[in-house]
Amino acid sequence: MKNLYLAFALLLTLTPCLVAQEFTFQHRDSPLDNPVRGLVPYAASMPWFDSGSSDQEKEVYLKKFRAEVFPHSVEFHYFSMRELMPERRRVDFSPIESWLEQANCRGCQLTFRVYLEFPTHKKPDVPQFLIDNGLKITKWKNDDNEVNHAPDYSNPKLREAIDFLISELGKKYDGDPRVACLTIGILGHWGEWHSYPRSELFPDKKYQAHVMDQFSSAFRNTPVLMRYPAGKNNNTYAPNFDSQFGYHDDSFAWATIDSGKEEEDWFYMAALKNAGASDAWETRMIGGEIRPEVWGCIFDDESCEIAGQEFDRCVKQTHATWLMDSGMFGEKGKPSAERIRNATKKAGLLGYEFFVSKAVVSSDSGNTTVELSIENRGVAPFYLDWPIEIAVLDVEGNIQKSVKKKCGLPTIMPGLTEVKRLTLDTGPGEGDSLAIRIPNPMKGGRPLRFANETQQLDGEAWMMLK
Repeated sequence: MKNLYLAFALLLTLTPCLVAQEFTFQHRDSPLDNPVRGLVPYAASMPWFDSGSSDQEKEVYLKKFRAEVFPHSVEFHYFSMRELMPERRRVDFSPIESWLEQANCRGCQLTFRVYLEFPTHKKPDVPQFLIDNGLKITKWKNDDNEVNHAPDYSNPKLREAIDFLISELGKKYDGDPRVACLTIGILGHWGEWHSYPRSELFPDKKYQAHVMDQFSSAFRNTPVLMRYPAGKNNNTYAPNFDSQFGYHDDSFAWATIDSGKEEEDWFYMAALKNAGASDAWETRMIGGEIRPEVWGCIFDDESCEIAGQEFDRCVKQTHATWLMDSGMFGEKGKPSAERIRNATKKAGLLGYEFFVSKAVVSSDSGNTTVELSIENRGVAPFYLDWPIEIAVLDVEGNIQKSVKKKCGLPTIMPGLTEVKRLTLDTGPGEGDSLAIRIPNPMKGGRPLRFANETQQLDGEAWMMLK
């Protein structure tokens, strides 16, 4: 027994003293242009950037852009199958690369959709080689006298081409940090999975399921979103309630909230409930588009909002992360100062907001361990598992030592706080600072900034801990 006591005493003597410091922080709203969150413009509506410009010209362009355009981190663009497939078994990625370059030069990621039908276009949007090989195109006009060109989705050569296109898109862009997400597209008007009112021209559920399977195989990292939630007994759509796909509500703040009326069971929240996918937002990204009828007024005048479809209410029920809204980006004229103020407040409701409420810094045997209490004050998770970087910075802000670690950011649910642990094999010396950041894996992309007073908003975007 005596030897046991001596051994225990020796262990205490040899064990280094653990020094811990606790830091608490003040909250402030996170930036509207935090990555993969907020309002989204059409990339084509943004001022064009000449890729041959000098660094000085680029700086002038970006300074003017940031001063005149509503803050955002994601831009959207459509691509026709026709422009991407000039011939059988060959995909031309140059149109996508061109628009990626435009968005990326502004520090933005791109989300895109491929379509085969676009009402109002004078010519079909399917590849010419398919038409030359006998693909049937049904030309018709809708109630607005708009011309439509619907391909025969049962055509084997068209199906082969679609399979090849999806596969090649996945090989090229799955996991590409320049791409925020995709909307699944391919079928129906604008790739929105409907051919209303000519529903007989839309493919059957078996082929819909095939297209979903192709996207599931091709995209395992980059989020893909669908237009309509569907359960096992949906009359129109193949089941997707238990898939990997998120959803995009393209009639946001117009036909979002469940009205309880049978004839309006296509409204987003009603369809979501009927599909049994009400909790999809917890692991699958939710996006959409503010309905064009309320572009340019939804942030101007509350009387513009439809009773029961108020913007705030729609955001809270859908847990939406991003929304397209051309009304804030010039479609309905330059936004007024009042609209910008209102949009700033309301767009700030979208997606995640990470606040570091506390940090416990411990030093042990030369190692420095930081336990971060991260609270999500938003309405949705952050769906991408980007790593947190912790670093020792000298008095001039230069990195002396750093380490990156994936900490499971997507698990931090709204209203909850999780403790994330990071360790450095050294600690800050006299005059040094300890800091954290979440860099964007896309070169030049917006970093993810915390909703903290000590968060740098520009430059390297470090949040100072001590």
